[in-house]
Amino acid sequence: MNKFLDLIRLTLISPEIIIGLLVYFGLHEYIEFPKFISIYFFNENMQWQDYLKLFGVPIGILGLMYKYSDSILNPEDKENRQVLKQWPNYWMLKNRVYFSLTIAIISFIGTIGSWYYAQNMNLIDGTVYILVFWSVLLVSFITIALAKLSIKDILY
Repeated sequence: MNKFLDLIRLTLISPEIIIGLLVYFGLHEYIEFPKFISIYFFNENMQWQDYLKLFGVPIGILGLMYKYSDSILNPEDKENRQVLKQWPNYWMLKNRVYFSLTIAIISFIGTIGSWYYAQNMNLIDGTVYILVFWSVLLVSFITIALAKLSIKDILY
């Protein structure tokens, strides 16, 4: 029961979800910013190289997140790895790392869907969704990076 409650709390009160909601409502309040950004994202002069840059940032963040997540859950030092795996709250750490990676993958897929939505349906709303998904991805990356630093402080 304790693990289930922790998972519910993690899902409902995660920094990724809170920041995503704040950015979403903030961008709808100040709609001029997404209009300004949409001019850059969706102009006629965009070449395929520009779209590669646009989607290369989330892909790079996903790659770094995977690398950091692996180093969090499996430290290089065999002794530290054993200490970490025997830690009573290791399951909480593992759940949080997996949750952050899942949110990051969902954010990347959402970015692609939002780009399609902006191109074919509603430019401003699609841009808002892209910015929301990018902010969630960035918060997820920051969470993993801070966890990596914290684990280093604890183990070394």
